[in-house]
Amino acid sequence: MKQKQTQKILLFLSIVFMFLFSASFLLMPIASQINFQGKSILMFINGLWFWITGIIAMILFIIVNQSRKKQLKNTNEIDNNKSGFICFFTNSWAKAADCLFLISLIGLIILIIILPQSYFVFIFAFITVFAFLMHCVLNGKNYKYIIRNLNQKKSDQSEKSDQKGK
Repeated sequence: MKQKQTQKILLFLSIVFMFLFSASFLLMPIASQINFQGKSILMFINGLWFWITGIIAMILFIIVNQSRKKQLKNTNEIDNNKSGFICFFTNSWAKAADCLFLISLIGLIILIIILPQSYFVFIFAFITVFAFLMHCVLNGKNYKYIIRNLNQKKSDQSEKSDQKGK
């Protein structure tokens, strides 16, 4: 039980670091502009932010994935789901992320063509990257496994309360 709670927390932290990774795109044009003025510290900080948050997000996600595989191996349960990368619209949260990803990608492409020097390009890059990462997570095996366990825990608790009431 404690391992399942840890998985949930690690997946949430992975999502937080994915958000921070994506947010680094918002600082890139500002850091670049300041770098042209001869002050490179913000460019250095933004580069560190980009790489550190991306690596931490990936490590946390890998830990959750390995933990899920280990638990499935122990229960002899087979996980036939496809990767979240290639699945679309598998649940309500995934539908929202998928729609946001498609809309933001189209917006990003249009902005790159029409207004390539605009800051809006970086805003749409941030949204597109984060929405893509959420598409992968929310349509993925780890999220489905954690949600299934949460729903199972809730049904187990409701059964226990029903038995106490009888």
